[in-house]
Amino acid sequence: MAAPPSDCGLRRMHARACFADWYSDPDRLTPELISCSVAIDRCTQSNGCLTVLRGSHLLGRLDHVSAGGQTNADPQRVEAVVGAGLEVVPCVIEPGDAVFFHANTLHSSAPNNTADPRWMLVCCFCTRSNQPAKPVNPPPPFFQAWTDDAVSICARKQIDAQRQSARM
Repeated sequence: MAAPPSDCGLRRMHARACFADWYSDPDRLTPELISCSVAIDRCTQSNGCLTVLRGSHLLGRLDHVSAGGQTNADPQRVEAVVGAGLEVVPCVIEPGDAVFFHANTLHSSAPNNTADPRWMLVCCFCTRSNQPAKPVNPPPPFFQAWTDDAVSICARKQIDAQRQSARM
């Protein structure tokens, strides 16, 4: 996710997981998903850092509506939730820091009003048991843990192959 300098874009409150957008996937029955946003650049309130509503994941699945080219949580419902006292938490973080949050967590980002970019790497994860009821595609392969030695051997093979192709 990127917010270039002086980006006037605003991402209103929404709750969706990018891996398997369970709001639009009727076959994914449970919200057993999390997102992890890793800061590439410094994320501040001035450059529109991620903002979450603390505890909003406990509200369950909220209806979303399309407006202004975005799909967001129903604005009236969000207003009621904020009015009920859920804390709005700006996630001010440094490069390399990460924020993990549940698929039902209402979150947003404000415009980047600075001369600096705001880049984040967003990774989404689904529990292995939360497979779609009617999978359209084959399920993704599951990760296999590697030892440090196995990673080193693989990396060495990649480096050697790149060196070999550079010589040609």
